Amino acid sequence: PEKVDIVVIELFDYSGLGEGVLYYCDFVMKTIFNEIHDTPYIVPSRMRILGNLVDLRTPIIDNYNFAEKFDKYRWHPDPQQIYPKHHPHEILSDTFTIFEFDLRSNEPLNPISMLNIDAKQNGIMTGLIFWIELEMEKNINWGPHNDDQSYLKKGVIYFPEVELKKGSKVSIKAEHNAIDLNISLIDFEDTIAHNKDRYDTQWKEQNTKMDEIGVQLRSRMSFVSDYNIVSKTAIKIASQPTYFGVDPEMANRFALSLFLPDLPSEDK
Repeated sequence: PEKVDIVVIELFDYSGLGEGVLYYCDFVMKTIFNEIHDTPYIVPSRMRILGNLVDLRTPIIDNYNFAEKFDKYRWHPDPQQIYPKHHPHEILSDTFTIFEFDLRSNEPLNPISMLNIDAKQNGIMTGLIFWIELEMEKNINWGPHNDDQSYLKKGVIYFPEVELKKGSKVSIKAEHNAIDLNISLIDFEDTIAHNKDRYDTQWKEQNTKMDEIGVQLRSRMSFVSDYNIVSKTAIKIASQPTYFGVDPEMANRFALSLFLPDLPSEDK
């Protein structure tokens, strides 16, 4: 291909990594940049993944504690995309950097980040909200800091509920493989853990079953001729959920999501 002097990249999802931008930057630096330049000119030049510890729970409305009923269904084992403005929450820490990447460098990436974070106020930590910040040029940054001014959502990772006091130390471990991001809670001090299940165990079992069935069905969806088999299977599960060991409501929701993939949701 013809050599170029500048590359402008727009391969960023909410985590910054999911679209493979790090691999793409490495590829263009090795193949299409003009060799007369000492440093490849990529825009943006740097990417940071930032985060806050948060209290993200269902609030008390009209003196009724919705958290007792519904927070068990908020948990998910994988990072989820959200617009935080749609989810009442309290920020429990100053903003911290989880990872920072120089997109113009071919130096090896550090896949692990160990962080010790101070709680800036009392609260019940339920997870971590994270987002990306792109350095377009020196002192010119862009990111979804304001929900109303960005097409990108932020991400949330749920932790066990922990009651923090101002000044408490929280240790987390962040890992990436250049595509996926994983953040886990390692330790905390001067805190009191709530003696509650973080999620409804029956819900998790049903959710896992539906995920497994979904994987099996989607593996056949690449063949148009097999779509009829897949659709009949989904209908059979929805009509005989007990036979398959699946909760009726979950089975019905799965069938609807298969045939009506564009059902409206809060964050769309």
